[in-house]
Amino acid sequence: MDRRWWTRAWVLQESVLGRRLEFACGKKCAQGEDILGGFGATETFRDKLYSILSDNHNIDLDVHSGNVIDSMRRMREARLKGTVYSMQTCHIRSISALATDPRDYVYAKLGLASDGHFVQPDYTKEVQETYRDFVMGHIEATHSLDIIYFDARPRQTPMLPSWVPDWNASYGANHLIQETTTVSISAGVSQLRRKLLEDTPQDSVANFDIQSNNSSRLIVSCCFFDPVDSVGAAGEVGWEGVEAVRPMAQSGSSHAAYGDESATFDALWRTLVANKGFGVREVALITGSILAAITESNEISQARSGHRFKNYYENVKNFKVASKTVDEWMSWARKYLPSPPFTVTEQIEAETSFVEVCYFRRLLTTSRGYIGIAPCEMEPGDQVCIVKGSTLSLILRRVARGGAENSDHNDYSSSDWSLVGAAYVHGIMDSEVERRDFVAVGIV
Repeated sequence: MDRRWWTRAWVLQESVLGRRLEFACGKKCAQGEDILGGFGATETFRDKLYSILSDNHNIDLDVHSGNVIDSMRRMREARLKGTVYSMQTCHIRSISALATDPRDYVYAKLGLASDGHFVQPDYTKEVQETYRDFVMGHIEATHSLDIIYFDARPRQTPMLPSWVPDWNASYGANHLIQETTTVSISAGVSQLRRKLLEDTPQDSVANFDIQSNNSSRLIVSCCFFDPVDSVGAAGEVGWEGVEAVRPMAQSGSSHAAYGDESATFDALWRTLVANKGFGVREVALITGSILAAITESNEISQARSGHRFKNYYENVKNFKVASKTVDEWMSWARKYLPSPPFTVTEQIEAETSFVEVCYFRRLLTTSRGYIGIAPCEMEPGDQVCIVKGSTLSLILRRVARGGAENSDHNDYSSSDWSLVGAAYVHGIMDSEVERRDFVAVGIV
């Protein structure tokens, strides 16, 4: 796992697309399915296994290589079943792989993804142009804005608009949307595009434009739902150092948008896992009970998945939702709600789902009492927005246009906005959005 071969972006093409796969190391050879399957068998216990080997045996497995191996396994297994992952999933699963040419962070994965055919490699373009044109081509072909969700960090490619992910990044937050395989490999390009449009409700189709005189401004149809009222703590050790600690900002309101305590707790635990299950499965109804049981003070140090669960829970446990801290809500659930038995596997899956969602994110409440989770750069005063063509709500921040702040903060269309990132806000799509006004705004 320390060998440089694992760090090359193009090894994914070699390993995933090859009909037969063998690995050679020195004079030894092994079948690809044995190597990938062996790592796959440990994936559920990965954090715990890495910790045990490091703490008890002084063996530090390479995290980057582990991610690349796991990506190979997932993509290869999907292809053998006749399905493929989206570009976003392929990228987040292989973000550890390195390329000499930054454009290859897009181009090296085109042949692996279900939506890779939406752009053709062109090495005459600059890196910024390559990244922007790929995103625009994807939006135009799918009529969806979901490609802009990728939370790449640290953003280091200069002059990128906020709505263009920086594909040249060392790591990134996991997706808030359920990971799924997509359409069959055997489908042609025209069939893929037709299916994407047929499967998309008409009112969810992206309404967007690029101003001819400013290719960095994305014009979208946006409903400003509610401002962010409070944010939880954030800060963690990433692969390339310690992220800045971001302090909590509590709300003074005791209001919740969900009704009674049972409904509020249901909204809270679903937010902590973005209301999605482990891997490709739907969220398990037992997840809330599991989180309540394992966050009891005597149990949390016994997390089955590894140390990261306790670390992330420290970030959220003192955050107040409707006048109770998250820790107090967990205590309330242990006291008043049923506590069904659960297996070790179910506990690990609940812990892992929590960790993957909280990675580089912080909790939020809105002025009207909604609960959500969004990128750790979010701050009180940012706007929770519903944008046509976006599956998730977006967090937007007002920026100066032409060097001066707009004095009328109620006139959203006269300002430019920066994309902070995608958010899961519980219940937002069930609210009376259709009665609200959508306005054209520019994201820069």
